[in-house]
Amino acid sequence: MSRVIYSILDWVCDQIRGYEAAHGNKPDQILVTPEQAIGLLYAAWKGTSAASVDPVELVRQGGVFVLGVPLKLFEVGHGR
Repeated sequence: MSRVIYSILDWVCDQIRGYEAAHGNKPDQILVTPEQAIGLLYAAWKGTSAASVDPVELVRQGGVFVLGVPLKLFEVGHGR
C-alpha cells in the first residue's frame, strides 16, 4: 500500500477514533473527496475482481465502511 493511501486510511481512522473519544459514539458518516475514495478502494481491491467497480459510485451509493462508519462523498456543485 502506498504511503499516501496509508496516510488517507490512517486519517479516516483517526477521525473516527477521535470523534468516538469525544462523544462516546462513532460518527454517522465520514466525508471523503472523490480522490480519497478512489485511492482507498483501489488500494484495498488491488488484484481482485472488484477492481472493475467504480469506487466513487460505490461511495455515492453508501456501500463503503471504515471501522463500521459509512463513507460519504464530499462533492462541490459546479456553479455557473
